[in-house]
Amino acid sequence: MKNILVTGGAGYIGSHMVWYLLEKGYEVFVLDNFSTSDYTRLEKIQKHFKKRVKVIEQDIVADLENVRIHCDIDAIIHFAGYKSVPESLEKPFEYYENNVYGTTKLLDWALAHNIKKIVYSSSSAIYGDTEKVPIPEEAEKKPLSPYAKTKLFCENILEDACSYLGMDCVSLRYFNVAGNVDNGIIGDGLSSPAIIPSIMRSHFEKDTILKIYGDDYDTKDGTPVRDFIHVLDLVDAHFKALEFLDKDKGFEAFNIGSQEGYSLLELVNSFESVVGEKLEHQIEKRKKGDIAISISDCSKAKNLLNWEPKNGLDDIFKSMLQYYENEGFR
Repeated sequence: MKNILVTGGAGYIGSHMVWYLLEKGYEVFVLDNFSTSDYTRLEKIQKHFKKRVKVIEQDIVADLENVRIHCDIDAIIHFAGYKSVPESLEKPFEYYENNVYGTTKLLDWALAHNIKKIVYSSSSAIYGDTEKVPIPEEAEKKPLSPYAKTKLFCENILEDACSYLGMDCVSLRYFNVAGNVDNGIIGDGLSSPAIIPSIMRSHFEKDTILKIYGDDYDTKDGTPVRDFIHVLDLVDAHFKALEFLDKDKGFEAFNIGSQEGYSLLELVNSFESVVGEKLEHQIEKRKKGDIAISISDCSKAKNLLNWEPKNGLDDIFKSMLQYYENEGFR
């Protein structure tokens, strides 16, 4: 494989995938509607590599028939989709239209162009409040939000595409993603509602107090326990999935996480030890759809993809601090 199409390639994770593929010498094409991102990350990437990335500004829900690429695409890495649990509770129909219908439109286009290898960006949210921790791939699926349900729905669609239409797909169910490239050239914005960007926002914007939602869970300190994976380890898993599709057929799903669980208060304490100062925070009532503990079992990915994470929580914090400092935050 040499020519890879990355949907949602201007977003946080997608842009890191583009970076990684360029480092590996691949030709990269980006399909993005720029509804939740802009050209900034891609411009920085192209400047760093001194290499042009072909960008197609297109919504996957819209008609893709006019999308023409001058060479054969070997595989698609599909990141494009809405990803906010709270927003999905308010706008469930938009999530089904964009995430599910958009994926079917993309698959139609892919098959019409004889593209049959897909790596799909799924989520650990499909497991819901499962009783088995760490969570294996065969755990019962009990999604608690429209967002999580769309991810599971898309997995079912992809599995059918593999069974009946000759496609080959790897679905990566990843846990909480954070971190940036080590040089801090691209990264995740402070506006992200995820917990680690929220910690960064509270650190750099002194009038912003970190909010932790829920301290009444059945955990060691009452706050939710989560598994955090560095974005560079995540995109490495996508690359290993591409290699897997070179030799394996059908549909496979893998968990991608660190297999380490940190409560949100432990996360705050860890950040404080990295920066050497206290971080003000306050407890709010728990969010609807949140679960107590989510920790990955990644043994399948280690065995079949030959993948395992290389970066820890400190690496995540340090890389993000570098990015925000490069962006002018002090």
